[in-house]
Amino acid sequence: MLIKLTHEVGDRGYSMARKPVLFSSLVKPLKAWWQKTFFAVGIAACILFVIMDRGGVDHVKEIRINLTDAVLPITQTIFHPINSISNFVDDFKNLNQAREAVKVLEAQVRDLQEELIVTQGLMIQNRRLKEQTNFVDFPDTKIITGRVVTHSGGPFLKSMLINIGEDNGARLGQAVISEYGLVGVIVEVTSRFARVLQITDINSQIPVVTENTRDPAIIKGDNSRFLKLKFIPNDSLLAVGDRIVTSGHGGLLPPDIPIGHIAEIDGTSVLVSSLVDWDRLDYIRILDYRFADDLSQYLNNSSD
Repeated sequence: MLIKLTHEVGDRGYSMARKPVLFSSLVKPLKAWWQKTFFAVGIAACILFVIMDRGGVDHVKEIRINLTDAVLPITQTIFHPINSISNFVDDFKNLNQAREAVKVLEAQVRDLQEELIVTQGLMIQNRRLKEQTNFVDFPDTKIITGRVVTHSGGPFLKSMLINIGEDNGARLGQAVISEYGLVGVIVEVTSRFARVLQITDINSQIPVVTENTRDPAIIKGDNSRFLKLKFIPNDSLLAVGDRIVTSGHGGLLPPDIPIGHIAEIDGTSVLVSSLVDWDRLDYIRILDYRFADDLSQYLNNSSD
């Protein structure tokens, strides 16, 4: 009897060892069920909140506002260190960029200082040469500043109205410039306003020279943003990028007023790009060139 009981107990113990009841086997199904249920309930709640919010239910708006008020401080607290680190990294990058920019600016300042020394020496030398040769220069030019009132731009006319008239010193034939270069010439004057014919107008023709080689030419408008260079000497050595300035021939315009750069050379066709920013042209200056009046009076007296 004892032996038989022992065998039965042994068999039972062996059976229990082969099939133990673990806690994880009970938790895993509950965990999976909870995740699925929570996910489904969350989606359903979101959809329900959206529908009710669209429908204008006040309770949903209050819940949303309260949740936002509750979650926002926590979110700010969590993301504050992250934002601080991100800002620190950005400041560090900006600091390195600023150091590189400072190095470039220091190099430019050194170059400009060297050019300033050379320019001052040339100015002194130029003044001494003028004194030694009794050089007679053009008279000083008075400047009158004003603003553009309106543009009369069109396919067949390029002109503008400015708020400077005879009462302010405006006269026919005076040059009008911007901070970049020549804008045009005054063609009509009243007591308070004046009309300026732009250099881009097809009727505009101005005597010019190339700044480096001093080759004479006539620059003509084309009712576009490009100007045409005409009557160029055959032996001229022009290149793209050469600057074109007024020649002063005829005494109407002062010499060496910048007009533009050569943009394209195609055989005998030379296009010049104006320096004036026509779309943003606001303030202008009139050059009261007294030499033109003296010259006109001299020519009139000679003809008489």
